[in-house]
Amino acid sequence: MTLAQKASIRVAQTRPVRLIHGHAVAIKRFDRARGRRIHCLSARAALQAAAEGFGYPELAQLLRRKGVVDGDLYVAHMRELFRRMVFNILIDNTDDHEKNHALLVTDFAAVRAFACL
Repeated sequence: MTLAQKASIRVAQTRPVRLIHGHAVAIKRFDRARGRRIHCLSARAALQAAAEGFGYPELAQLLRRKGVVDGDLYVAHMRELFRRMVFNILIDNTDDHEKNHALLVTDFAAVRAFACL
């Protein structure tokens, strides 16, 4: 997560946690604001609901069709998706799948943002 952040990819806040037998990472919830839950869909659920195949090209297409158009925000989201894809390839992430990406819905008419890595 730290390396992704250094690559200018938005990530949730994290901190290391020492356990009796090892370590863990605590991750701040990205789907909460001012004590309220923000509606969130995994990219897999969004693609499935749109009757699309699963993958980065399909997710980029979904963002283009359904994303927020104010100030071409969907373009920024597609660029971030591309950064995530390249980052995951470069670090050899073998656990990269559609459930590791999320779409936050702040207006039921529009998908606002990515959240997870």
